[in-house]
Amino acid sequence: MACGYAKWTGRLGVCLAASGPGGIHLLNGLYDAKLDQAPVLAITGLQHHGLISTGTQQDAELDKLFMDVCVYNARIMGTTHVENVTEIACRLSRTPRWPADTRGRAAGSV
Repeated sequence: MACGYAKWTGRLGVCLAASGPGGIHLLNGLYDAKLDQAPVLAITGLQHHGLISTGTQQDAELDKLFMDVCVYNARIMGTTHVENVTEIACRLSRTPRWPADTRGRAAGSV
């Protein structure tokens, strides 16, 4: 939907997904946005930093997965840097017309 919105209006499309499989399901739409140069911001969840790379449920290294499809890809590890990272992601997603991704510690934290 975010890709379709961005293509139809030319404005920034935004999508939200949980960590792990939720973020993986965004890939088709993000590649579609990349190929058609539609500006999309994807916000995904991230398990607690103490559980990263431990094989827990929902553990997927989305930053590595999104490297090819996004012009900007960052993990947000605390509330203090949400504003800066989001501003950079929004700006860069509109400049070269590629999707951008940010990840917060939980889906509701960004």
